[in-house]
Amino acid sequence: MRIHTRNSPLLAVVLLAACAGLALGDTEPFKVGFVYAGPRVDAGWYAAQDQGRQYLQDHMPGVKILVAENVPETSDSERVMERMAREGVRIIFATSYGYFDKAVRVARKYPGTVIMHSGDGQVDYHVGNYFGTTEEAMYVAGVAAGMKSASGRLGYVSAHPTPLLLRGLNAFALGARSVNPKATLQVIFLNTYKDSVKEAEAANSLADQGIDVLAQEVDSNITMAEVAEKRGLYFVGQYFDASGVAPHVWLAGNYYDWGPMMVDIVGQVQQGTWKARPVLATLASGQIKMAPFGSALSAAEKARLNQIVDEFKEHRRQLWAGPLRKNDGVLLVPAGGTLDPATLSAMDFFVEGVSGSLPR
Repeated sequence: MRIHTRNSPLLAVVLLAACAGLALGDTEPFKVGFVYAGPRVDAGWYAAQDQGRQYLQDHMPGVKILVAENVPETSDSERVMERMAREGVRIIFATSYGYFDKAVRVARKYPGTVIMHSGDGQVDYHVGNYFGTTEEAMYVAGVAAGMKSASGRLGYVSAHPTPLLLRGLNAFALGARSVNPKATLQVIFLNTYKDSVKEAEAANSLADQGIDVLAQEVDSNITMAEVAEKRGLYFVGQYFDASGVAPHVWLAGNYYDWGPMMVDIVGQVQQGTWKARPVLATLASGQIKMAPFGSALSAAEKARLNQIVDEFKEHRRQLWAGPLRKNDGVLLVPAGGTLDPATLSAMDFFVEGVSGSLPR
């Protein structure tokens, strides 16, 4: 779910794990590579990927792991993946959307190397995919926001107005309005996943407009969590358990638990059973989880939120059910219906309660 190039020029490939228990003359260890477009300590998208890498290292100690971080989504990423393939890496986790075309070229040139790309479902020859859909988790966070917002004015900083990210912010609005039908959501798009200056400016601008809950979907939780702490705003995070980043204002959030999937995929490659396919993370799959709810929420409120989580996990709750309207009043889905898959996949609108219009 990453798009657009990063500005970080640093390119560092680090050998993280020696092969445990291999004596001189033993078989060459099975090698796994990870390529990140950002830092492993971003308390966000790449930190979650790196937690998966650590889980893999802990549960498959016989593998040798190489990591490259701060690799731009340019020809640099292709060179890094090629280098790993030449060094005998059998599977590469390419963790940024913009790596896909480069991953395809590397996989075709080095058919002995499998690449798992973290994108939006694209697959190719020897290129599988893993990605997630956080809208159910963001609906739950929206319910929490609706419970605690005194003003009913919520703010959201998003990287891009793409269908995937629109589903997340629209779900957040729907969750909030299920508690407070008068709640409104003000959105600012940054046109980048990573720019701490723009993130701080956007968060402060929303605070100046009178919001009391700040949610976000960019790579890192850090900058906006800091603004939320300083401005006294409840904070909603994504991708990584950031409850410790904003302990005084933390409200709710989601995080990815990639480790078990990574162990499974590496095992498939080792056994020769791997096939190029998309792996979708959801609340039901267990690869997306809710972070601990904040202390501002009462025991009864937390119980209600956990009940909604369980309903999504057990497929007893439909997020995009009618009546559902766009923010211009147009009825999308009548009562008793659900949003059709094609419209959901290509979402290009705000739902009722989201202020303003999409940039064109």
